[in-house]
Amino acid sequence: MADGPLRDIRILDLTRVWAGPLATRILSDLGAEIVKIEANTSRGPRGPWPTPMGGFIGDGKSDDPWNKNAIFVKLARNSKSVSIDLKSETGRKTFLELVSVADIVMENFSARAMPELGLDYDVLKKANPKIIYLTMPGFGTYGPYRDRVAFGPIIEPMTGLTAVMGYSKDEPRNPATALVDPISALSATTAVVTALRQRTRTGKSVYAEMSLLESGVTFNGHWLIEQQLGADIEPIGNRHPQMAPHGIYPCEGDDPWVAIA
Repeated sequence: MADGPLRDIRILDLTRVWAGPLATRILSDLGAEIVKIEANTSRGPRGPWPTPMGGFIGDGKSDDPWNKNAIFVKLARNSKSVSIDLKSETGRKTFLELVSVADIVMENFSARAMPELGLDYDVLKKANPKIIYLTMPGFGTYGPYRDRVAFGPIIEPMTGLTAVMGYSKDEPRNPATALVDPISALSATTAVVTALRQRTRTGKSVYAEMSLLESGVTFNGHWLIEQQLGADIEPIGNRHPQMAPHGIYPCEGDDPWVAIA
């Protein structure tokens, strides 16, 4: 386990896939004790597939293949885990007992998941009046899209990022790397550290909400402001608005391309 400035902080980690687990991994690298709350049927973002989303380390044919789930191994280092069925009364009771001795609960379910489980912020706060609760739904907990679920590639066009990707207005592109997930992860780590400082100052619990959509919009702020001021924002490919030459150029020889910036 890593040692660092968050060594006395315990986090109950309900997050899944990338944005949330990357956030808790960074916090674990800073010394926090991460306890992953896992379902009894899976380890990490397994889903219904015979092979996990990121594949196996090795051939995955060991007696315990889920400990070789590549994404889980990458994002769950320094972590502990416990399997709890949160849909059962016993599971909810066990989880709230853990909440009573934890500092932080983090989840990136849909906005309706925790309330439907009977584990919303008000319930957690009764179990621990000083709990910090961070929720990371795709579109936030209020507004017209609150009940929609999302992955990064769904969010990116709605943030405006797709409008500036690609080589022309006729060919909008997604980065295809779920860029808002790591952006949201870093935003979440900042939110947690800020919430810890606030709790130290006030002695009270903290509710923090940050959607993937909001994180992506902050990444595009300068383009949004430029458009509001009347600029025509369009994709420029590998070109640069002030510098030239700037791009990827074809060449003769065995190495057919050169990047110049």
